[in-house]
Amino acid sequence: MRRGADLRLAACTHTVREVFAQVRRRGRRTGAVMLVDEDGRLRGIFTDSDLARLFEQRREAVLDRPISEVMIHGPVTIMQGTRVADAVELLRRHRISELPVTDAAGKPVGLVDITDVLGLMPAEDAETMGQVA
Repeated sequence: MRRGADLRLAACTHTVREVFAQVRRRGRRTGAVMLVDEDGRLRGIFTDSDLARLFEQRREAVLDRPISEVMIHGPVTIMQGTRVADAVELLRRHRISELPVTDAAGKPVGLVDITDVLGLMPAEDAETMGQVA
C-alpha cells in the first residue's frame, strides 16, 4: 500500500487544473488523485484515465471547473487493516487499478495500486499464469 508522501490528495473543491498542478510529487507516482472534503474525508477519486477521457472527448473547458463535477463519487474503498487478498479481489471484481484505503472516519490513509500488487507476485507465479494472447 502506498501511503504518506506517495499519495496524491487534493480538495474536491479545486479545479481539475489546480489539482494536477498541486499534486506533483517526487517518488512513486500513482495513477489516481484521492479527493477529500474540508474534514479530510474521501469523497471521490480521479484517475489519469479520467483525465485522458476528458481530452479524448474534447472537454478541455472542464479543466477550469471543480473536479467534483467529473470525479468518481463514492469510489470503491477498503478499510485500513484489510487483507491484501481481499484488496486484490476488489480490484479484480470492479476492474479498477487503484483502490483507496480509508480509516474508520473515512479519511484516506493509503492507496493500493495494481502495479504494487503485481510487484508482490513471485516471478515463478507470474511465469505459470500462461502466455499473453
